[in-house]
Amino acid sequence: MSSLLNHRMLLIAGKGGVGRTTSAAVIACAAARLGKRVLLAQTHAPERLGRLLGYPHEIGPVVVHVRENIWAVNIDPRIALREYGLQILRYETLYNALFENKAMRNF
Repeated sequence: MSSLLNHRMLLIAGKGGVGRTTSAAVIACAAARLGKRVLLAQTHAPERLGRLLGYPHEIGPVVVHVRENIWAVNIDPRIALREYGLQILRYETLYNALFENKAMRNF
C-alpha cells in the first residue's frame, strides 16, 4: 500500500457497482493516516462518499473538509464548464453566446 500512496494522483475507474467509491474512501483514509493531504474528486456521483467517511452533509460542487487531511468534492460538469468558461472568457455575455445556445447544448 505504501508504494501506491507515493503517487501524487490516483485515478480509480470502473463500471458502476464495483466498489470505486468504497475503494477510494479506504485509500484516502490510509493516506490521511500517513499525514498526506487527500482530495477525493467525483464527477456527478450519487451521494455515498460522505456517508462512508462519516460526513453529515451531502458532498456537492464545492470542496469541503470531511475529516482530518481529507477533502471531497462532487463535480457537476455543467457548473465546472461554466466556471472555467467564465474564468477564460471573463464576460458572461460572451460565455452565454458561445456555450448557452441550442447548437452547443446539443453538441
